[in-house]
Amino acid sequence: MSSTFHLQFADIEFAARSESEVEIVEDHLLYREFVASAGVSEAAIHVPVGITVGDPRPDSNWPQVFDSNETWIAARDGRDLVIAFPSPTEPGRWWWSARLNIERPEVEIICDPEIREKRAGLTRIVNPLRYPLDQLMTMFLLAPRGGCIVHSAGLAVDGRGLAFVGRSGAGKTTLMSVIEEKPEHLRLSDDRVIFRLENGGARIYGTPWAGEGMVAANAHAGLEAIVFLHHGPKNRIESITASDAARQLLPTTSIPWFDGEILSGCIETLDRIVERVPTYNLHFRPDRDVTTIIRSIL
Repeated sequence: MSSTFHLQFADIEFAARSESEVEIVEDHLLYREFVASAGVSEAAIHVPVGITVGDPRPDSNWPQVFDSNETWIAARDGRDLVIAFPSPTEPGRWWWSARLNIERPEVEIICDPEIREKRAGLTRIVNPLRYPLDQLMTMFLLAPRGGCIVHSAGLAVDGRGLAFVGRSGAGKTTLMSVIEEKPEHLRLSDDRVIFRLENGGARIYGTPWAGEGMVAANAHAGLEAIVFLHHGPKNRIESITASDAARQLLPTTSIPWFDGEILSGCIETLDRIVERVPTYNLHFRPDRDVTTIIRSIL
């Protein structure tokens, strides 16, 4: 038998298939909402993912383009990008590697035999398509296709999307916690969202990559406003220029700075988004009155 596994968000579907007699399982609560049923997807970007068990060690002859110094490295093998994850406890050992062809697109993942587990007569592999691998692959897939991952909370109010952008400590999780729970309020994320260009505007998507508030909804909305968070003694909001917005958005966006070709596509996408979507600075304190300020820009 083979095991299939479908992970879907932001109009992207990762359709994984394992080798014979290996079952792919997902035991992370936040990811379960993003697991799709086989054969029902209408995602615009369909990514076949092959998962095999073997030696995931990257070839030392491949030019290394990035090293996170602890969790992963990236190397190039021709036009393919190879992302490899070393064991955190055994130097020289690699847990898995993923080969991504951005243009086709497709992915091949090789898992170390030791990460398999046997239970009730079945051999299982815990879904390798989770953070940080899924986020890295999504970053590369979206860059030439008018999309990007942004360090931002997301909210839909009556189906109209708002992004609350800020680095760690800016107040994304705090803001999501004080927004009133109402039927017309759908919290998409408290840490990372995806922006995608569409039909003269843009769309915001929830992702599995939640923050401390564990907010992660597999939902989306038209992006009506981008709001940059700043702590302040009182709640106030002000409109800003596209150039000011681009300056604040750039350092909060997941961008492969080591890849010049992909980098240029990311920057172009950000420029187009802030030209299409109204942008604001929000100075706020953590109280429920901020909801009124937020609704005033819709």
